[in-house]
Amino acid sequence: AGKLARTVLRGGWCSDALSLPDGLHWVEIAPRKVKPSQTCSGCGHREKKPLSQRWHHCQHCGLSLSRDENAARVILNWALTKTATGREPAPCGAEHSAMKHETHGIAPACRE
Repeated sequence: AGKLARTVLRGGWCSDALSLPDGLHWVEIAPRKVKPSQTCSGCGHREKKPLSQRWHHCQHCGLSLSRDENAARVILNWALTKTATGREPAPCGAEHSAMKHETHGIAPACRE
């Protein structure tokens, strides 16, 4: 634990968090804007549901899968089509640069 604390104090924590393998990008989302647990990953329809409801079933498109998987797909779809700021991630405190973001589709979820 002491070694980790020294790394964090030296500022190494931030640089370690931002070092991703080639081809991968760090994307941050605003969950209050995206609402991944309330949005259907199949059609985009939003519907409030209690936290106790662990299964997502969309009345509009019929998509049915676990709430966690649906939320993950919503976040993935969002990350592939837009970014929170439209800017590249930069080291802590550094200025961000503009970024071109190309989209690629993902396979649709299995419908039950």
